[in-house]
Amino acid sequence: MDNFVLRGDAAAALAASLVDAAPASQKKRHRQTTIHHGDKVVSQERVQYLKEELDDAKTTDNMLSLLEALEQVFVSLEMLEKTKIGVALTRLSRRAQSDEVKERALKLLKVWKNRAKKAMRRRARRVETYGRNYAD
Repeated sequence: MDNFVLRGDAAAALAASLVDAAPASQKKRHRQTTIHHGDKVVSQERVQYLKEELDDAKTTDNMLSLLEALEQVFVSLEMLEKTKIGVALTRLSRRAQSDEVKERALKLLKVWKNRAKKAMRRRARRVETYGRNYAD
């Protein structure tokens, strides 16, 4: 117990050092005050809407405009799992008659697959570190 209790000169020295320390209000605070870029904020309804439009698309121009809209959207692993947008995009790449649509769809699928692989690795590390409850 004596290792943790300060007595005599040690206690006086500690009290003096605490008085001389800068108050908490003078310490520099590091925190985010403004969100400058909301490019990774996407609603599930928007992705679901784009998926339905992609399934119904008939013309090449319509398909290209939808692919352009999907390229602008950040689709996370969770969003891919919930909306099944990757399945719709794979279907489009197989049924499209235009080579440009096929190329852009496959390029977008490749980007999403890489992003999903990285997210799966992060998820696996979280499971290793914190256990199964923190993975989701």
